[in-house]
Amino acid sequence: MDHLIPAPLAVAPTNHHFEIGANMQIFLAPATDETMRITNALAEHLRELTRYPLPIVPNPASRLRRSIFLALHDDASLGAEGYELNLTPEGVAIRAAKPAGLFYAVQTLRQLIASALEARATPNDAWQLPTGSIRDVPRFAWRGAMLDVARHFFKVA
Repeated sequence: MDHLIPAPLAVAPTNHHFEIGANMQIFLAPATDETMRITNALAEHLRELTRYPLPIVPNPASRLRRSIFLALHDDASLGAEGYELNLTPEGVAIRAAKPAGLFYAVQTLRQLIASALEARATPNDAWQLPTGSIRDVPRFAWRGAMLDVARHFFKVA
């Protein structure tokens, strides 16, 4: 969890693993157009990698263990782009105040999935993600990167 970009505000690994399984579901509350787009993008990414069905359950009355749960909740301390991502051996919980926070949490989860993909010795190995909690709130109002082209030579074209 120490290789995430941008570096989250707080990371607390627990040295266990969550295994993505064929019977897992993705729960979403509330299911709006925007949150469904974010959840569908995550589900499609996971389906492509794992070949598991991973159905999305919008506005669940309850949720199962060994699942991924995305939720919006009122937490002013997270702001518009902040999120909490908790991975336990029992499941993954993503909480944010706004859909933008869910989006950034999904990007962090995708980075963890990419590292899990690299860690697999064979294609038949289990899909295991490291467990722990991640809390991120942007430290600056503007997210971006700068490439200093003045120190490199480019043709006018």
